[in-house]
Amino acid sequence: MVLLTNEAVRMEQVTEVYGEGKTRLMVATGSPGELGLLKAISELFVRDNDAAIAWVKAGTGRSLSLLKTCRADLALVHVPLEKQSIVFVDTGLKRSIIGGNEFYLVGPTHDPAQVRYAHSIEDAYSRIAESHSPFISRGDDSGTHQTEMAIWHRTKYHPRGDWYLISHDFMTATLLLANLRSAYFMLDSSTWAVEKLRASNLSLLYRGDYTLLNPYYVFIRNSQTSEEEKLAKKFKTFLTSMRGQQLIGAFGCDVFNAPLYHGASFIRNQLEP
Repeated sequence: MVLLTNEAVRMEQVTEVYGEGKTRLMVATGSPGELGLLKAISELFVRDNDAAIAWVKAGTGRSLSLLKTCRADLALVHVPLEKQSIVFVDTGLKRSIIGGNEFYLVGPTHDPAQVRYAHSIEDAYSRIAESHSPFISRGDDSGTHQTEMAIWHRTKYHPRGDWYLISHDFMTATLLLANLRSAYFMLDSSTWAVEKLRASNLSLLYRGDYTLLNPYYVFIRNSQTSEEEKLAKKFKTFLTSMRGQQLIGAFGCDVFNAPLYHGASFIRNQLEP
């Protein structure tokens, strides 16, 4: 999630706008926007702030790129565990953890690669490569794609060939493509909870490794001079406040009888050795 303010990026395609306030924050995000979390957060936030928040779809890589070039005021992105030390040093931004979910590996119910019997996520990926079973990658430098590539790196396989497909698309669209192609795909648990009924050819086949934990962080720049930057700081504070954490930790319960995201304290405890 990124709040964009420069005139150079105001022409970015806006998917939805929440609020009608004076200060407009352009928010780029992937799954939290698709699943409605951004809308819920924004509508509560703008009640107490003279702001309008516009959603621009963007994955982790593009969001951080906008921040690095000072074309964004706030980013909310999921950073793969193996990339955290690089990202945190590279960006040089203030950050706070706000919650997260986990990654699932789904695939055709008949499971040609026998992924359901894997003893680790690396073993699961190796089984897919060895059997040349169809696998779909987002291939977009998103946090999901980065996590996927880190897993492949830990195996002896370099994915290529007719069995390895690239969507260059977002989470939900790629899940539906995997369902159409009866392919394996790694996605976040929140998207699976919301969209699994639309992916009737697929089943959840592997979950639970520590490396599949998917923490979300909020980033802001050190500068707090413009109205947008000041509002971005308030947005960050709201996300980490008790009120914001209650919203994140309860989001989805009314529809799915379980939250789609864990709050910061749960994720932080999972990250501790």
